[in-house]
Amino acid sequence: PSDSFKYIRTVPIENCNKLYKPWHLDCFEYENRLYAVIQTTQCNADICLAVSDDWDNFVMYSNPLITSESIDKVGLYKPTAFVYKDIFYLYYTAQNHNDRSLNMLYVTHMPFKEVLDKIT
Repeated sequence: PSDSFKYIRTVPIENCNKLYKPWHLDCFEYENRLYAVIQTTQCNADICLAVSDDWDNFVMYSNPLITSESIDKVGLYKPTAFVYKDIFYLYYTAQNHNDRSLNMLYVTHMPFKEVLDKIT
């Protein structure tokens, strides 16, 4: 039914760079905390991570997980992530500079502790 879901409020994201206008986020749970992988804008996005201890308000980590420059791709879009056996897996789509019509799915992984050390 169409009345099953209703807008309640906008979720606050603290420590968000003023240049970012979060476009998409995907959440996952790890060790009793809620994390959000965030696409920072609709176009030319960075992919960032935020955390919520109360499962309601998020604080973005200081540094992005990836940027177009760091992976030498364009058109980063709709990331998703999870942690399995302490390994962080990040999936995202991106395009080649020379062929924007070629949208590919990428995956990367790293121990989650190392990820957090790199972005704080």
